[in-house]
Amino acid sequence: MEKEDVTNLAKIFNKPVLTHKSDERYCFRLYVAGSTPNSGRALKNLQRIAEKYFPNNYELEVIDVYEQPEQLLLENIVAIPTLIKDSPLPVKRLVGDLSNTKKVLTSLGISLKNKEVHYKKLHNDW
Repeated sequence: MEKEDVTNLAKIFNKPVLTHKSDERYCFRLYVAGSTPNSGRALKNLQRIAEKYFPNNYELEVIDVYEQPEQLLLENIVAIPTLIKDSPLPVKRLVGDLSNTKKVLTSLGISLKNKEVHYKKLHNDW
């Protein structure tokens, strides 16, 4: 069966071709304190991780608590930098410069092994 046939069948039955959880868009909010070294490292590390593991499938909002101090109280932020993953659920929080990729992915509830297997399967299927 050709790729077009599979896509057409999916349209007929009104079901998506792939329904993996990893297809959900990742939404991140990173709380930083201006241009401090830890905040800069956290932003750089998060961008590197997101581009590698969620290319074109994530949103990143950076909130500078120097410019928006009310956000500290609204979101119960007690340390900077803090990353909040809003979606996919469950919501997760991480504190620090996000330099340990494996720990970041695990803390976000993302299995590195499953992610690699998923991409290999997609590549091999098409």
